[in-house]
Order: sequence, then structure tokens, then C-alpha cells
Amino acid sequence: MKKSISAILVAALMLFAFTACEQQMPTYKVPTGLTISTTKTDYIVGEVLDSSTFSGTVRYSDGSSDTLTGSELSFANLTAIAEGENTITVNYGGVTGKEATVVSATATVYGYKITDVVLGNLPTTVAQAKEGGDASQTLSSEGVTVTVTYNGKTRDLVAGEYSLTLSADTTTVTKENEDGVNISANLSVLGGTSLADNVKMTTGKIVVTEYVGEKEFDVDDIDSLAVGFVDEEGEFTTTGVVYYGDATTVFAVQATDGQGLKKVLSGSGKEAYTIEVSSGDLSTTSRTNVVAILSSDKTIKSPAFSVTPANYVVSIAVSQNENTTIDEHTSTADSALASKITVTATMKAALDSAGTMTKKLAANEYTFDVAYLVKNGSQNVIYTGSQENPAVKVQPAAFTVSTWTPEA
Repeated sequence: MKKSISAILVAALMLFAFTACEQQMPTYKVPTGLTISTTKTDYIVGEVLDSSTFSGTVRYSDGSSDTLTGSELSFANLTAIAEGENTITVNYGGVTGKEATVVSATATVYGYKITDVVLGNLPTTVAQAKEGGDASQTLSSEGVTVTVTYNGKTRDLVAGEYSLTLSADTTTVTKENEDGVNISANLSVLGGTSLADNVKMTTGKIVVTEYVGEKEFDVDDIDSLAVGFVDEEGEFTTTGVVYYGDATTVFAVQATDGQGLKKVLSGSGKEAYTIEVSSGDLSTTSRTNVVAILSSDKTIKSPAFSVTPANYVVSIAVSQNENTTIDEHTSTADSALASKITVTATMKAALDSAGTMTKKLAANEYTFDVAYLVKNGSQNVIYTGSQENPAVKVQPAAFTVSTWTPEA
């Protein structure tokens, strides 16, 4: 009797366990079909398929369905659209059952070539063009919009879909051409495959605001010379001061040819010239006239150039630059030393006893009275510019190094 009861209990427990497992087993739904649609069916030839325009509906084995966005779909052929009809295969699926299940559908899109191009925001002026020139001037296409028409539709192209180069036809440019110059455009869209053979392109005109002569300076046709200086910007000027003791090489000579073009001469070859100073040297007691003489096939002499009276040095001061270190026993001939010190000369105008000016001296305008700097002691700095007025004696400036690098 006890054995029978035990058997019944075991059977009951097994039936309960089986029923519980059966109740806990998940139910699966398997994708059985897919329907897709797209809001964009017309493309430019060469354009890449836009997956964001797609949506879909997936159906499952239990009769339910889900709506899908383009980001949830996968595309078997996301490539550049060809001309004409293109069949696009779209897939959806994943592990929705015991095994991965994928369903597919197809859509049709069409590729069309561009038949019309409108360029917007074109430049209306160009700063410079050669009068009568035979080459086009490249214009900036920055800010220009490109609107295309294909299969009756229009849209603006975005960066990466095209390359555009603008040029102005300058072959007929003259100063009297007030109507402007035609703009031509070199346009490549999506790799150059998209434009129809008979594509129309709207361009425009620009107005040239400045002209330059296309001829170059002719050294054999020099008409006149002028003496002056070249300033810090590299421009020729007749304003400047010649410091006392400077050589005549500080002057520059500008020539003008028969076309009216100007050039600062190099001083060599056909551009060689000589400088003539009326008093034989640069005077400190009167204004000095300077002329340039060019002797090639013909001799040309410039008008006299009146030089501002030279200046002479009355004292110099020396200081060590901040945040610099000078090694013990540094050679005073070391070129690196010049970047660590500042030497300033006070100069007096020869014709104005009350006036003075200061000038920072270059490394070749001063020297030390010792070959090597000494840590404990002072070094005299001496102005080396030629002193043609013996009545003026420049006092040397004592210099003590403030920051040293200890010897090893």
C-alpha cells in the first residue's frame, strides 16, 4: 500500500513539473513577409540611394505586424544610381525564432541626367584683369549655389556632390568694356556622369574694376631714373634719413620705362648703375645732392636727390635682454650674442644742435673691447661706424652681464 502511494506522488510531481515548464516556455513569432515604400523614386545619375526615405511593414507568423523605418532596414545594393530603372533589394530580419529569419522585398527607383543648371550668388565684380590678355582669370566659387533640374524636378546640390571652377573670359577685355565680361563655369557633378549632353547652364557677367598692363618692364626702354630708399615694406620712397657714416649703397634707384612701368633696379647686368655724391661723400654740415647714372646703350642721369643731413653718434647704451642667459667666457664674436643684448645709439642731427634721435644698432655697427666676456668685471662696447667728424668722440658704454650660466 505504501509503495502505491509513493508511485502516485512521484507521478503527480512529474506531471506538475512538466506542466510548469510548458507554461514557462516562450512563444516565438517568425517574420513571414515584408512590404516597403519610399518617398523618393527619382535620383540624379551617380547619386547614392537615400535610405532615410524608406519605410516598411513586416508581418509575423502569429498574424501581427510592425512598422519599420529606413534605419531598421538593410539594403543589399546601396550604390550610386545608374541611368534608368534601378531595382533595390531591401532586407529585414534577425533572431526572432530559434533560427535567424530574413525577409526581403524590392523597390524601383530611377536615375535621370541633369538637363539644366542655375548658378546663384555669382560674383559681379573682379578686382583685376589683364587688358587685352589671352588667359582667363580664375574667380572664387565660394558662396555660389548650384541648382539642378532632372526629370522636371529641381534641387540644390550640397558640398561633396559637385566641383565648380569659375573663370572670366578676358580675351576681349578693354577699359571701355563697361557691360562686363562673361563668366564661364567648369562644373562636375557626382563624378562627371550626371550632365546630359545638351545641358543648359545659366552663368553671368562681371565688371572688371581694375586693369593691369600685360607687358613686363623693359630694361632696354628706360626713360628716367629716380634716387631714394626701399622702406621696410619693400616699397620705393624718397623719404628717409642717411645716418652719418653710411655708404652710398643705402640708396635705391627706381627706373621708369617707355610704357610707364616702374622697377627698382637690381644694380647688376643691364640694371647696373653708379651713385654720384656732389660733395664726394655724405656731408654732415650741409644737405648733399645724390644722383644715379645708368650706362648701358645710353647714359641716363637722374635728377639730383637732396639727402637729409646725416646724423652722428654721441653715446651708446647697452642692456641685456630679459629672460636671456649668457655663458661665461662667451666670445664677443659669437653671432648668438646679438640676440641677447640691445645696443642703442643716441644720434645728433648735424644741422640741428638741439635735436637728437635714437637708433638700435645692428651687430655690425658695434664691437666689444675684449675677445671674451668676463663674469666679474665690465666690458666696453664701442661704436664702429666711421666717424668722419673728428671733433666728436663717442664714449664707450660699460656692460656688465646680469645673468650667467655657471661653468661646468
